[in-house]
Amino acid sequence: MYQTSKLLDFMPEEVLKIEKAKKLLHSALVKHGNKIFVAYSGGKDSKVILHLAQQAAAPMRATVISIHNSHPDEKCDLPNGCVIIKEPKSNFVEFLKYVEVTAQIDGTRTDEEEKTVIFNSEVIPRKDIPNEFNPKGVFGLEIYYPILYWTEKEVWNYIKQHELMTEEEIKNYKPSQPYKEIFL
Repeated sequence: MYQTSKLLDFMPEEVLKIEKAKKLLHSALVKHGNKIFVAYSGGKDSKVILHLAQQAAAPMRATVISIHNSHPDEKCDLPNGCVIIKEPKSNFVEFLKYVEVTAQIDGTRTDEEEKTVIFNSEVIPRKDIPNEFNPKGVFGLEIYYPILYWTEKEVWNYIKQHELMTEEEIKNYKPSQPYKEIFL
């Protein structure tokens, strides 16, 4: 079962969103086992979903897409390791085949209206994603969006509460480029 921690410092609506995200992750892990990974760019949303996923279950594979990563000095210090992929379209597909991945955990949020996502094999604006589960996302994977309905403020609150970034990192934060430029 997933862990609950530090929830008393959040607003009631935030607590519900955190618990809902953990339940979604837990159900994804029950369904896919070790054939699931966290798409990790080093950005704020990735930090949150990775932290939530690590609370939901012990082993969690994370994949760093280096072109997408706007934080080149950041090291992937995950206990289970990570894969650095320099050519997303070719190497990433080969990686997925090699490890037989069937699902992805993604930090997409609907309030990032200017960005798009592949949902059920179609490119749509993030604001139009109908729910937290995508049966056929990029590369044909099932994709889970645990923070889909979180606001920017809720993401930053979670990061601060769980100390996922230092105050200096928060102050100097620069968003990464959208997936659209890489995968489409």
